[in-house]
Amino acid sequence: MLDTQGRVLVGVSRCERGFEPTGALLCVRGDRNEVLWEYEAQGPVESTPVIGADNVIYLGDNAGFVHAVDGTGNLLWCTQHEAPVRSAGALFGNQRIAVGLDDGSLAILICSSPRLAQQGWPKYRGDPGQSGLAKCP
Repeated sequence: MLDTQGRVLVGVSRCERGFEPTGALLCVRGDRNEVLWEYEAQGPVESTPVIGADNVIYLGDNAGFVHAVDGTGNLLWCTQHEAPVRSAGALFGNQRIAVGLDDGSLAILICSSPRLAQQGWPKYRGDPGQSGLAKCP
């Protein structure tokens, strides 16, 4: 995932033998392979981060938390659910984000982002309007 400044955002899961698994959101400057900042999540991160039009980054973790982080890695808010959050969130109108939980439920949360960031969240066969629909030749 690229942010508006061309930095790479990636969720990571770490598991060292003998320790509890951990996770984080990393912000990497791609042209130098340099980690600019790291936000520690409550659990391993398997979800793809999503960036709102206001540059807020949303991600879920396996401990059941949804995090909202600013572009410098500072926590804005966090909410806990009863199941891991491994799916990427979906931003839609009226400042809402929806995330799928591993128990099969859907959590819809109020957020500050009015919509998805303009440069987008790459999707397989998606279009620039972020509709998720591909135009067939």
